[in-house]
Amino acid sequence: TVVPSGTYLVSGLTINQPQEILFMSGSVIKLADSSNVPVISVAAAGVSLLGHGVIDGNRANQTGSSDHTISCVGFDRLLVDGLTIRESNQKGIYIADSNDSAVLRCQISNTDGMGIQGRAQSGSLNNFVVDSCIVDRSDSASNNDGCIEVTKDVGGIEIIAPSISNNIVKMHRSPTGSNVVPIELFGGIRYGRVEGNYVEGGLIGISVANT
Repeated sequence: TVVPSGTYLVSGLTINQPQEILFMSGSVIKLADSSNVPVISVAAAGVSLLGHGVIDGNRANQTGSSDHTISCVGFDRLLVDGLTIRESNQKGIYIADSNDSAVLRCQISNTDGMGIQGRAQSGSLNNFVVDSCIVDRSDSASNNDGCIEVTKDVGGIEIIAPSISNNIVKMHRSPTGSNVVPIELFGGIRYGRVEGNYVEGGLIGISVANT
């Protein structure tokens, strides 16, 4: 599926079958006012979101508590590559209980929540990769969420072999929030890799704990 150049106002898109979607340069997918849902919900294994398009969460006009820009819960092999993600009312990219998923070469900015989160919520999160992304959350000193996080809930299964490499992440240089960690991995992680990242701002640059 190819998304041509142009601006598309949506009330939330759900992808419920394996497919590759190519967003052409100049394409903008924007969430309509008061939709209060993710812009794109992935509900199938083997989905690829690729290209040079923009996914806009329109956060100034949303009030939901789970309206991440891209959300995938419980489906393996998600690939997000090359997209620009902005103005998320919650997290820019939220991937939970998903194995063999990757976020590559994306640019994420002006999110109200974390830029990218991989989470073992109630299942497994193995081989989760974030590479060569730019995550900029430096717009607010009061941000309590970081840029990239890999984490395990109490009911989640152990996380094996996450890789957070070659990313540029930016938080406010003088944060007023507490526990502001730009890159954080914690909770039952084995064989993880954190390599080649540039970190600016925050209270602690990179934190790896409870692994």
